[in-house]
Parts: sequence; structure tokens; C-alpha cells
Amino acid sequence: MTVAQASAKAKQIGLNLVKIGEKDKITAQGIKSGEKLESGDKIFVYTSGKINCPDMKGWSFNDLHQFSNVSGVKLSIKGTETVASQSVAKGTELKSGEKIKVNLKE
Repeated sequence: MTVAQASAKAKQIGLNLVKIGEKDKITAQGIKSGEKLESGDKIFVYTSGKINCPDMKGWSFNDLHQFSNVSGVKLSIKGTETVASQSVAKGTELKSGEKIKVNLKE
């Protein structure tokens, strides 16, 4: 499935698709088939190619977990609410296995 196809389907059911990678064909996703989601939740998909660090501000713990699973990027998470700051700037190219420190609001 392509990112455009998945994005259209996600929008129809009130979900937000987050693309990780630079290609167009989806090769992995951050949720399992049948997993319960709520309107407004994010679904992370991986398309291969280079990964640029996204702006994680406002992401939930679940969002971070999906991102890490799909991208292979390791996260050191401190806090419990939503992301307030991250150690790597948005747009920085990431490598699989690289570690990012993420601070969540308490």
C-alpha cells in the first residue's frame, strides 16, 4: 500500500498517518492488526530510505513507542505526559539504533 492510499483510509476513520522514511511504499506500521484506536490517534508507517527526526512535541508515550518500533531509533524517555523537548533537532538525519533523549511533561 502507498502512503497516499493509507493516509486517505486513515482520514476516513479519523486517524492521523505519520510517515517515517522517504519512499512511498509502506513496508512496516507501528500498530498491530486489530489494535483498538481512538479518533485522532496517530498511526506510524515506515517507507524505507533515510529517516529525518520529526518534531515530537505533543506526542504521547504511545506515539513514541510506535515511532521507535517503526524506525529502529532508540528513545530514552523521562516523564509521563506529552513530549516537551527532545535532544535531536527536527530534520536531523537519524540512523537505526541511534538514541534520542525525550522529556515528557510531568
